[in-house]
Amino acid sequence: MNKIICLKDINYFCNNKLIISNISLNIYQDKITALRGPNGAGKTTLLKLMHGLLEPSSGYIIRNYTNISRASMIFQNPIFLNSSVYSNLEHALFCINIDKNKRKGIITSLLNKYSLQYLSDKHIRLLSGGELQLVSLLRSLVIQPKIIFYDEPTNNLDRYNTDFIKDIIKSMIDEKKQIILVSHDDKFVSELDCCNIYLKEGSIEE
Repeated sequence: MNKIICLKDINYFCNNKLIISNISLNIYQDKITALRGPNGAGKTTLLKLMHGLLEPSSGYIIRNYTNISRASMIFQNPIFLNSSVYSNLEHALFCINIDKNKRKGIITSLLNKYSLQYLSDKHIRLLSGGELQLVSLLRSLVIQPKIIFYDEPTNNLDRYNTDFIKDIIKSMIDEKKQIILVSHDDKFVSELDCCNIYLKEGSIEE
């Protein structure tokens, strides 16, 4: 398997506190990688370091993909435009310089793919928690990413929406997208057949 990300001797300090301690790690293609461990273990920080939202205090990271605009980060508590679902998806395409006359077709195709056309004209403030999670995922997918960094996909979701997101993730793997996620949901991770990396106090435990 090909390495898509390589971390070597990574340390990360925040406010003089060591958050990530001496991590060396390879992430391989064609396999979901799940960062596991208790609260405060450093999972989300490591995810952000892999993505590039944070820079390591020492060590280095090699990313074996060239177009950083095709790397999506899905946060636990995403921020949306105070507008419709369609406008939020269109804004994501605007940010990567997709021509305006192409955006509608891309968005419509994505919504149709997952039978979520009914969300298009809904205002973001009127959505349920599960729908907001779906929109956050759709906003990531609309830019046609090669690699997706996903923080707690099933946070506060019921079983229906958890299974829906799980099925979307499985379809993404079939399309050769790389996924790195943080999750506390043992059942969800086991059903996705992830490569599990366990963290404890900022270090790899297993």
